[in-house]
Amino acid sequence: MVHPEAKPPAEAPASKIVTFAPS
Repeated sequence: MVHPEAKPPAEAPASKIVTFAPS
């Protein structure tokens, strides 16, 4: 029942932290 649109938002913040870590 969880829409795919609700998943990206959860991974978006995680990707932002990953971009700052390697940076």
